[in-house]
Amino acid sequence: MSKNQSAKNQVKVKNGVLPQRDIQFPNGIKEVETDWKVELLLEEHPEFTGNVYIAKFTSKWGNTNPIYCLCSDLYCKKKQKELIRELVNRGRFHPDELEAFIQYVDCLKVAELITSNDEGYKQHILGTTELTNNDEAEIVYRAIVEHAIENESVFPSKTLGGYRAEHDGVRLDQPKEEAKYGEYAIAFEASKLRDLLEVNNTKRLNAILGDLAKRGLFFPGSSENRKKVTLRTGYAQHCYIFKIDESVLSEGGK
Repeated sequence: MSKNQSAKNQVKVKNGVLPQRDIQFPNGIKEVETDWKVELLLEEHPEFTGNVYIAKFTSKWGNTNPIYCLCSDLYCKKKQKELIRELVNRGRFHPDELEAFIQYVDCLKVAELITSNDEGYKQHILGTTELTNNDEAEIVYRAIVEHAIENESVFPSKTLGGYRAEHDGVRLDQPKEEAKYGEYAIAFEASKLRDLLEVNNTKRLNAILGDLAKRGLFFPGSSENRKKVTLRTGYAQHCYIFKIDESVLSEGGK
């Protein structure tokens, strides 16, 4: 019998609801409930497309905020250390109890016992996403500026019409464009920007670009933040438009 099938046999579900008194967890697992309320959510996360499983741990000792984590974090050594620190600081927990928490969450998953519409998670993810995007946006923008300055030849003048297939875009140096975007702006082909940044998740990328737009460093278009730009006569592509501020590369530059 597989581990999943065993867990499924041990967890009894009635009318789609898992009654607390009827749960038959493996030996030693139910003791988790002494100090913690453990829930399983199925929600969106900025690092993934679509819903993913989220574990929620709420301490029964004191008035501390709940802890949210991706289920995959339970199996990642680096994330485990962070989670253990959170559990110790927010409730009653010993590091050797983590395996019991993992098995508890797995039982909830097999039983399909999902807590829906968790408003606390929505507030949590909005806050952490904003902080993450601020940090990521800074890193991403520096990478773009460095690439544009150190590889000026891959962004030829739009006015001179030097764009070729091997280039990454064009420098927007026509008078109307300079008036709109500033003296130094580039149109970066969408597919080539993704290759540079290695950001494959569209939601994550759009969140980062949204932060840069607030700073006046990115000019969003109507098609997933992209604009159709004529790179040379008779040839147009979807591009991301950035203002290039060289000061970010200076020590202390913002």
